[in-house]
Amino acid sequence: MGAPKHDYMKVAPPHSFIHVDDYEPQQLAQYLIYLNNNDTAYNAYFAWKSYGRIVDSNFYCRLCSFVQSPPTKSYDNLDSWWRNTGECQKNIAI
Repeated sequence: MGAPKHDYMKVAPPHSFIHVDDYEPQQLAQYLIYLNNNDTAYNAYFAWKSYGRIVDSNFYCRLCSFVQSPPTKSYDNLDSWWRNTGECQKNIAI
């Protein structure tokens, strides 16, 4: 479900996400219930905010502005354009 774990690990801070491939369905359900009942364990997933920063948080705003700025541009394959400009990390599943 979702992108492979190694893709998340390339862009997300350590211990900031839960990946479904790390758990069997029943174990995942139990862990989520545990986190729901344990504020300390839950909040540990947000500890990165005290030392990390969000990069490119306005991606879609920047992209919208870019494609609307003169001269008018047309892209048949946005994925190919984005990956080939060096703007995005290579080998990340989209």
